[in-house]
Amino acid sequence: MKHTPKMLSLITLLLCAACGGADGQDGQDRQNGADGQSTLFRTTPIEPGDTCPTGGSLIEFGVDTSQDGILGDEEVAESTTVCNGTDGTPGSDGTPGEDGSPGADGQDGAPGADGLTTLINITPEQAGANCVAGGQLIEAGADTDGSGTLEPTEVTSSAYICNGEEGMQGPPGQDGAPGQDGQDGADLLLEVINEPPGANCQFGGQRLIAGIDDNQDGALDTAEIDQSLYVCDSGLLLSEPAVSTVFDNHEQCYVFTNNLISTVWDNVSNQLLSGDFARNGYWKFAPGTSDWAASPDQDTATAWGRFVLVAGPRQIVGAPGSYVGHPASSYYVADIDATGTLSNQRSAIFSDGFTGSCHQISTSNDEFLCYDGAGVRHYTVVSGSANLTLNKVVPLSQQPVEINTFGTTFAWDGAYYYFAQDGRTSTSKNYLAYGSNGQIQGTYTVAGSGAINSPYFDWSVRRYSTHDGFGNRQEGTVYLGATVNSGSWDSHCFGPPSPYHVAP
Repeated sequence: MKHTPKMLSLITLLLCAACGGADGQDGQDRQNGADGQSTLFRTTPIEPGDTCPTGGSLIEFGVDTSQDGILGDEEVAESTTVCNGTDGTPGSDGTPGEDGSPGADGQDGAPGADGLTTLINITPEQAGANCVAGGQLIEAGADTDGSGTLEPTEVTSSAYICNGEEGMQGPPGQDGAPGQDGQDGADLLLEVINEPPGANCQFGGQRLIAGIDDNQDGALDTAEIDQSLYVCDSGLLLSEPAVSTVFDNHEQCYVFTNNLISTVWDNVSNQLLSGDFARNGYWKFAPGTSDWAASPDQDTATAWGRFVLVAGPRQIVGAPGSYVGHPASSYYVADIDATGTLSNQRSAIFSDGFTGSCHQISTSNDEFLCYDGAGVRHYTVVSGSANLTLNKVVPLSQQPVEINTFGTTFAWDGAYYYFAQDGRTSTSKNYLAYGSNGQIQGTYTVAGSGAINSPYFDWSVRRYSTHDGFGNRQEGTVYLGATVNSGSWDSHCFGPPSPYHVAP
C-alpha cells in the first residue's frame, strides 16, 4: 500500500557549502588551476528522545578544506536534525480457522488509495542577501493538489545551499605556453531522486545527492556523488479524506453541563480530557463510561480553560477563560503523563513574536494550529519545551460566519482544514472545508442530529469529532455526566477511527 507523507520539515537552517574554485589565472608552464574542494556531509544517529521521539539523524555539512575525504569537526559549517517518521500500529491478527483440510486461498484485498506525493524543487539562487556567491534554493512540500508540480502554497520548508566565496589568490606558477588558460573550477551539483520504500525509508521518500561536477558535463555522475541525504515520508495520512462525510456516523457522544469547551481523547492513557470556560480544573475519565463529576474535579487550583493535545510530542497547548479569542500572551504549554494527568503549565513562547489572538485552535500530529481571524498559523511543538516555532501561515480565502465558536476548535486532518460555518448557532450543521493552501473547497452539511459548533480531528486517536454547544447532537452510544442541566447542555461526539490515517 502506498503511504502519504505528512507535511515534512526538511531543513530549517541556512546552509552554505563550497562549490568549485574560482577560474585559474593564465597558465604558466602549462600548469592547470587547482581542483575545487569537495562538499561533505556527516550523519550521526540520534536515539529516540526529546529531540526526535522515534530517533533520527544529525546531518552536518562542510567543505573538505584538508582534502582528506573526511569532514573534520573544524570543517563543519552548518548542521540540521532530520527526525524519523512515526511507525504505524501493526494490524490485528486474524481469527484462527478451524482445523481441517486446507481451504483455498482467499482473494487479495483491494489496493489502498494512493496518497499524496512529496516533492522537492531545486532552483538556482542568484548572488545576493541569501547567498553572497549564489547557490541553490531547496524547497519541499506535499503535492496536495496532485498536479505533479510543487506550487508556492504547497512549500512547507526551504533551505539555501550556498556556493563558497572566492578564496585568496595563490602565488603565480612558472611561465607556460602563451595564451593557455587554467581550467575553470568545477561546480557543485544537487539532484533529487525518488526513494522507494525499503531499508533507507520505510514508507519511501526522496534522496538528495550532492557532489562536484568534476568532468564539467552538467550532470552528477555516480562517481561524482560526495554524499546523500534521505528525506523519508512519515506515512500518517494514507489516502484522500472524503470531505463531505468525515464528520458523519458518530460512534459515541459525551454530554456535559454548559462548559463550551471541546474534549480531547488521549490514546496513551485512554482518557478523555475536557476543560471549562468558567471554572478551574478539568475533567478526566475513561471512554465508554458515564457519571463523571458535575464540575471539573482535576487540579481545581488551576485555570485550564480550553486546550488541545499535540499527539507526537505529547504536549497540551491552551488558554484559560471564555470561548472568545485570547491573545497569544494568554496561551500556555503543559505536560501530560501516562495516566492523562496535566501538569507544569507555563507560558507559551511564540517564535515570531505573535501578539494577535487565537480565536480557534487545533493541531497536526506535531504542531499547534492557531486561527487568527484571517488564516491558520502552524507552530511546531517540541516535547518538554514551551517554544512554539512558526512554520507557515496559510490565509483562508473565505472566513466562517463566526470567528469565535462554542467548542473553540477547528479541524486539520493533514489534507484539509474544517471550520463550522456558524459556530454559535443551535441549528446549523454546515461546515466549510479548505485545501491545504487555504482555498475554499465547499460548504457541506454533517449528517445526524443537533448542530456543529466546532469540528476537530484528534491526532492522538485518529478520530473526527464535533462539539455541540447546545447538547442536541447525541448519536451512537450516549454517555452522561453526573449532573446534566436540561436546556443547558454541551455534547461532544467521536466518530470511528479514521480509515484515511495510520492507526495510532
